[in-house]
Amino acid sequence: MLADRGYFDRDYLRAVAAHGGHFLVRAQKGINPVIEAVNSGARASRVVGHSLKDVQGRLSKDRPNDLMVRWQIGRESFCCRVVSCWNAKTRQFVHLATNLPPARYDAATVSQV
Repeated sequence: MLADRGYFDRDYLRAVAAHGGHFLVRAQKGINPVIEAVNSGARASRVVGHSLKDVQGRLSKDRPNDLMVRWQIGRESFCCRVVSCWNAKTRQFVHLATNLPPARYDAATVSQV
């Protein structure tokens, strides 16, 4: 599933993943919390445990940031990757939520979308 942020629905994404599907959706910046920074270099420890909105100033603008996020949905939690990349034209980060495997789809490949 490929969708823009107007279609960002955590329950739906969880259902897609539960049925073996994959998704790539532009996400809102208020997704919480960042629980792991996959390839953000030395800055990684400064983003773990914080909301994406709170750590945007700590993210790299030079290369895509590969993060893992978790939401509490009822009694269950749902985790997925968020690839955040800087858009110099709009001077904002673009956040892409996905469950594509990082071994096959690295952050640079995901950010090309």
